[in-house]
Amino acid sequence: IVPRLQVKVLYLDANNQPTGALCAGAFAAEGDDIIPAQDTIVISVEGTQYTLGKDTPLLVDVTGDGLVNDADMRKINIKIVSVNGNKLTNVGTQSGVLDNQDRTVLEYNYVKVGCGHYAVRLHYHAGDDPVAANRSYEFERINTFKIKGAKLASGGSKSAAPTSVKATYSNKKVKVTCAKMPNADSFAVQVYKGSKKVKSITTKTGKPSMSISGLSKGTYKVRVAAREVTKDLNSDETTTYTSKWSNYVTVKVK
Repeated sequence: IVPRLQVKVLYLDANNQPTGALCAGAFAAEGDDIIPAQDTIVISVEGTQYTLGKDTPLLVDVTGDGLVNDADMRKINIKIVSVNGNKLTNVGTQSGVLDNQDRTVLEYNYVKVGCGHYAVRLHYHAGDDPVAANRSYEFERINTFKIKGAKLASGGSKSAAPTSVKATYSNKKVKVTCAKMPNADSFAVQVYKGSKKVKSITTKTGKPSMSISGLSKGTYKVRVAAREVTKDLNSDETTTYTSKWSNYVTVKVK
């Protein structure tokens, strides 16, 4: 029986003190379980080989612009090269090989744990592999992948505010934009008229562009914050981190 895997991820500041996820200048992971510890498992991720437990966190290049998303993680190509020096045949996330219960022989799960890092769980159901020579090498491992090229927020701060915020009015809508933030899952926008907040919205994606409608004529102040959602690999529990708010920008609605 394979024990339940637990993931505990800490983001450390310059003094090695735990901090929030958006976005620390350093990364450390506690509880990257390796089960069983005596096994040596070599994998290939997008054509580059790594030894689990030795190369952790893995620096994996799965995206051209460093802005990794779920689509990148879903299509990632992971192959199991060998277990304890024994080469495996056709075991991988893209192999299409199913066991007798129609499960993918290499079970692959991932959750975002912040700052361009994903906790990746690999469970190889070797006993049900159609290739008989592979059946002695079942394992379950969890490792943390750091996406190569993903940049920290401005200045390496855990809660840096969005920059380059702009607000323009056209076609009865106010369009708000800001600089890309690689770790943002969504953006929050607040609109003020004088000292009164008149509207607050949260986008559904990390795209740094949002439209606001329904504002009457007048001059408004707008500010933006980034939000990042992380998840525990073994439960539905999520944690939302919010950055500092940007400086206000003004826009006239005619």
